[in-house]
Amino acid sequence: MKLLPYSAIDGIATFPDSFIRGLFGRMQEEGLADIVFYDGEATNADDFLRIMKFQSNMLTVIEFQGEIAGLYWLNNFEQRKAEFHFCFFENLRGGSALQAGEKIRSALFSMKDKEGEPLFDLFYGLTEVENKPA
Repeated sequence: MKLLPYSAIDGIATFPDSFIRGLFGRMQEEGLADIVFYDGEATNADDFLRIMKFQSNMLTVIEFQGEIAGLYWLNNFEQRKAEFHFCFFENLRGGSALQAGEKIRSALFSMKDKEGEPLFDLFYGLTEVENKPA
């Protein structure tokens, strides 16, 4: 399992815009987009790209067994806490999803600032009862 951050290195994005749009397309194909964005913030691939590219979001793509299997992102940063959002695709369910969650948790809590202090102490988020895949 690999966690692949979406960022810019020397001004060049780690994923092209078409790839980020494609993540939303896959959410739609698997019936997850309306569940993940129950508030209507992203209704199409262009909305999703705009949110991930130009707002204060920290997006990471999950690769599992050589395939894209999901994504998560952080936003609403405040001191050492952030809001956590996630979407696991059909190829990441059950015990594998639990393993992914543990790897993500470990990666996030091990992030350090320039002084070696933890970047985060707290992550929070809401998962609707109706979100059966989650």
